[in-house]
Amino acid sequence: MDSSERIGIDNYQIQKDFIKAIAGSFDIRPSGSRAGVVISGNDTTMNIKFSDHLHEEDFKEAVDNLPYTQGKARLDHALRVALSQLLGAQGGARPGLSKILIVVSSALKAQTGDDDLLGVSAKKLRQLGVTVFVMGVGDQVDAKVLSSLVTEEENVFLEESFESLMMKTRQVAKSACDSAGLLLFLSYMHLTIF
Repeated sequence: MDSSERIGIDNYQIQKDFIKAIAGSFDIRPSGSRAGVVISGNDTTMNIKFSDHLHEEDFKEAVDNLPYTQGKARLDHALRVALSQLLGAQGGARPGLSKILIVVSSALKAQTGDDDLLGVSAKKLRQLGVTVFVMGVGDQVDAKVLSSLVTEEENVFLEESFESLMMKTRQVAKSACDSAGLLLFLSYMHLTIF
């Protein structure tokens, strides 16, 4: 999740609503899908591990309680935290299951500290078989940076505002399930959001 100062508290809440809506499509339960969240703002932190909340309502409540940290979000840091802390056993990831990463960001030009680090992270995600979806919101996103993170151009969504992001919930959820070869509402995977 983008928790940078530039998005404001209202747009941060819309992001939370988007995440909860996406998560509601993935059948979060002990024997079903799991979801985790990395927040990038003043610091980049893993806030919800896959093993933290095994029921949809618990996960949604945890999302509601996520802090708005402000600061300057860094996409390179967020990807590094997702790779090193969330997508492995310490983050509660289960081997052999599809992994989906949904990135929500409003200012990719300002958030990228090192394009080489982004490239290395994108390569590692592909090697791990993680399917990446990127939600670029606002007029500051860099389409070239977005495209470098995904293997399929249709996994990049550019939106003018966080309000319009909410209108893409069903489309993103369906695309994520399709990429994992699963039916919407009957999926078993790890869903990472930041």
